Amino acid sequence: MKYIVLVCSIGLFSLPLVSSAISDDFNDNTQDTNMWTTASTVGSIVEQNQRLEYSAPAPTGGSGDDNDAEWMFNHQADYDEDWNASLTVGTTLSTGSFADGDIASMTLFLVNNDDPNNDYLELGLATGRNDSEMGGAFRGAFAELTNNDQGQGLIPSVITNTVTDVRMSWNASTESLLLEYNEGAGWTTLTNVALNAGAMDWGMNSNSTFSLSIDGYNEQLAVNNGDIYADNFEAIPEPSVLVTMLFSGLLIFFVRRNLCQ
Repeated sequence: MKYIVLVCSIGLFSLPLVSSAISDDFNDNTQDTNMWTTASTVGSIVEQNQRLEYSAPAPTGGSGDDNDAEWMFNHQADYDEDWNASLTVGTTLSTGSFADGDIASMTLFLVNNDDPNNDYLELGLATGRNDSEMGGAFRGAFAELTNNDQGQGLIPSVITNTVTDVRMSWNASTESLLLEYNEGAGWTTLTNVALNAGAMDWGMNSNSTFSLSIDGYNEQLAVNNGDIYADNFEAIPEPSVLVTMLFSGLLIFFVRRNLCQ
């Protein structure tokens, strides 16, 4: 009696890594210290009323002086992998109440960990009044870009609603960051900025990382709890590499033969 074993269909295939979102809706009114670390100057960000509320007194240093506070996200984002982060930002402040120079904002704040004090950008909602640059009172989504501690552009977009979503999406293959906002009718691009060339070349490489935070800010006016706020944070890692897996399709046939007959 003899058994013949046939081994066949040995193949190779790839599956993408599964992306898992990291999110916080702030509904429990308690800071998740595994996700966030509080850092502040004069202002403060508090998780209450099922959102993050920023408050700060009016700055005392004269024109251009400011206060701010931030919640630092405890996870870093890799330069060589795709990712995106989004946040809902809103305000209850009336644009009719501002004096020239009043500014309040709530943003996603991104820094280059290779040079965190000099390379950063922010994306969010700002409201206030600036007669010389904005022609009066304003409320809008905006992005502000900085390289080597030098401003490289302020991109504002006036919005109708008092609440908007903002999102930054990193493309590792093009080394560029897409900055968008959404008032409810779909995503609108503010800018798509390359971080490897030109005025915003941050000098990063495949070993570099980003850090992210939620930032509250004010100039000239006092900000009370609920005047400006954030909600519904989400960060999604989207690895641009594939995991290669070996699939061994071992199909075994046992053929029984009696060769002695």
